[in-house]
Amino acid sequence: MSSYRGIVERFARLGAIIYQTDPLKHYVSIGRDATRPLEPGFIPVDKPARLVTVSFYPNASVLSSSEYDASRQSFDAWGSSGTVADYERAYADWLSMLPQIPFYRDFNMPIFTALRIEAAEFAWLPLVKCPLPARSKVDEHDVWRDRMTLWDQLSMLQPQVILAQGLDAYNVVRDMCEGKFEHRIVLQKIGRYGSTAFHAAEDGRVISELRDALDRSAAP
Repeated sequence: MSSYRGIVERFARLGAIIYQTDPLKHYVSIGRDATRPLEPGFIPVDKPARLVTVSFYPNASVLSSSEYDASRQSFDAWGSSGTVADYERAYADWLSMLPQIPFYRDFNMPIFTALRIEAAEFAWLPLVKCPLPARSKVDEHDVWRDRMTLWDQLSMLQPQVILAQGLDAYNVVRDMCEGKFEHRIVLQKIGRYGSTAFHAAEDGRVISELRDALDRSAAP
């Protein structure tokens, strides 16, 4: 447990560095679209996640709720200090807000409910750290700028199970992690369109592959 506490401390410090990065200087093209600080993602506080999800980028949607307001305040405090105490508060507020996030509700919850994965049992890391409007185009040079930061996070965590949410995230994570540490990666296709039957079939495939990966990771 003490070794994981060290990982949380490193994650908190790196998160502040990411938060304090100037998007206009960091990115080739998307920095001008940033309306709030860059986002490092979140990992559990007390023990390693059962799985790590990697999305392409954080969505820049603003929610009208007290939970959202609290999460932004604690996130800003963590980003300014980089301390574990501030990270723990930001993480708790993020967990409280999660059910209101459309992406989590639409793409994570159907999978997690079927696999009995609690919100505090997964980690979320965005590949591109810049919050953007839905379906934004991201230049390959901007993906590359954050690719190494994602690797710093993944190599720190060395997750046994990774859920890559979207083909762009999958391709980067697959090539990045191949041969580096023991893991299983599952692709979740992210599509807003298609029939109900299509989405149900996709969820079923992801659940089946993730269940197998989780069972193998839990085996002695």
